Amino acid sequence: AKAILDDALLRIVADHFQLDEPIRDAATFAARMQQHSGDIVPVADKRLALISDMLSERADLDRSLNRNFPLAWAHAHRDIKAQLDALMGEGFLRQTPAPWLDEVPRYLKAIRLRIDKLGGQIGKDRATVAELDALWQQYQARAAGRPLWQQPEPLVRYRFMLEEYRVSVFAQQLGTRMPVSDKRLREQWQLC
Repeated sequence: AKAILDDALLRIVADHFQLDEPIRDAATFAARMQQHSGDIVPVADKRLALISDMLSERADLDRSLNRNFPLAWAHAHRDIKAQLDALMGEGFLRQTPAPWLDEVPRYLKAIRLRIDKLGGQIGKDRATVAELDALWQQYQARAAGRPLWQQPEPLVRYRFMLEEYRVSVFAQQLGTRMPVSDKRLREQWQLC
């Protein structure tokens, strides 16, 4: 819990003070501090609430997965666990780019919806998991174990397009951040 809180606080400070933009001199540092220091507490409160909600939803999904999942759903169980671990694994608060971190709550809602309607769509789910497995293996081979911040931007975009594709397939009613399809995934992969 302490490591997660530390990561959350570091993330809040980095995002709030725009630390991804280089600071090369004392004057720029002082200006950045002056510009943003007055509103850090309300921003931090709001961000910590969002992070707390994400962690609670993850815990709730884990409890759902640990209940009596029918054997016929084993493919989905394995896929969802892997997705959750990739989305919210150790250090995810530090490593996930800010625009994509903001999408994690929607990805978690999509997983919940998938679990809720899984019983009536086992065949479709199994076929989709096979397709997603191939795409994910392709991504992992190219990422070669590097954390997100060390991957080129087109590859990071592809990684999160896979999450958007999951939303479009399993929880279309939530909408996607961008248009996504098999064709668009192939086009993005060409840029990787």
